[in-house]
Amino acid sequence: MTGMRGIAALYVAVYHFGLYAMFYGETRNILGHGYIAVDLFFMMSGFVMALTYRDLFAQGQSPRNMLGFLGKRIARIYPLYILASVAALIVVIWAGLSSRAEQMTLTKAAANILLVQSWGVSDSYVGPAWSISTEWAAYLVFPLLCSIMLFGHRQVALAWAAIAFLFLVLLAELPADMTHVVRARGPLDLYDGRNYGAVARCLIEFLLGMLCFRVSRHRGLADRLGRNWVSLGTVALIAGLLAVRDSDILIVPLIALLLVSLAHDRGRVAAFLGLPVFHWLGTISYSIYLFHTTVGAVFAPGIQRAVEASGVPGAQAVEVLCLVAVVLAIATLSYRLIEKPGRRLLRRMFEMRGAVAGGGP
Repeated sequence: MTGMRGIAALYVAVYHFGLYAMFYGETRNILGHGYIAVDLFFMMSGFVMALTYRDLFAQGQSPRNMLGFLGKRIARIYPLYILASVAALIVVIWAGLSSRAEQMTLTKAAANILLVQSWGVSDSYVGPAWSISTEWAAYLVFPLLCSIMLFGHRQVALAWAAIAFLFLVLLAELPADMTHVVRARGPLDLYDGRNYGAVARCLIEFLLGMLCFRVSRHRGLADRLGRNWVSLGTVALIAGLLAVRDSDILIVPLIALLLVSLAHDRGRVAAFLGLPVFHWLGTISYSIYLFHTTVGAVFAPGIQRAVEASGVPGAQAVEVLCLVAVVLAIATLSYRLIEKPGRRLLRRMFEMRGAVAGGGP
């Protein structure tokens, strides 16, 4: 799934760079559906959290376990999040896109620092971080979701998942002026933190991802759904629906099926996603996701001038390729210099605090 996450992060970046604007028809719809990769992120996050931390809450919830879990999540997301937020804030003010007074209000600054901005409070300093804020909400309720989705009765878990999906359908079908604060490209393009839609989208799909993990543990179902033709067919169906406008709600259950099908790392799709280039993309995917909009704001004008001056055909596509190259270079550096060492440092700090609190050495 690391490779799938890398492809999805690149998909979001190309979408935000506006490559879809130079195409028409099905190609435009596919490229313009880049926001749907975030739905994959949410469901994959629920799956991976269930895989990684289910044993921690198997015997119930405790403050110690909860703090240990949240400490690991903070170590994973916070160092790069803070750096990306500061960088984006500097760019916004430096470029004159907004004033310092507008950006540094106490409410907005505190909400962004505490990662609660997308809970109906404000927008994010770094645009894509709205989803990180909503995932923080999912982490806080994760132990409760474990008791329902992983350790509760199967019928209860399925009922919760069905209700959650119906609510997602409702979000997709409600009039846009009720669910979208800002212009969106599709019914599930719910991303503005000043509305309830963004956090609802995340919590629902996170829960569905946890159910996917539980289904993948069922030997009979996993064997049937893990067959090569299932994953290949699911990818083909997703690709076909991406070419259709407003097909978002039909894609979500197919993403769930794909996660279950790939859970045991079998078949051609799993082998393809496991190629070294995609594994590398997945490794730096968090850096790609958090930095690509800031890179676009800083480098796009200069790249555009240089490409237009060169007179090469397909100038917009060349500009996007250049931006992607810069994003990959910066993401690789930020992963090695900030994300990875920052994660290690914070985890070590939290482990030391836990040892002291528990009376350990």
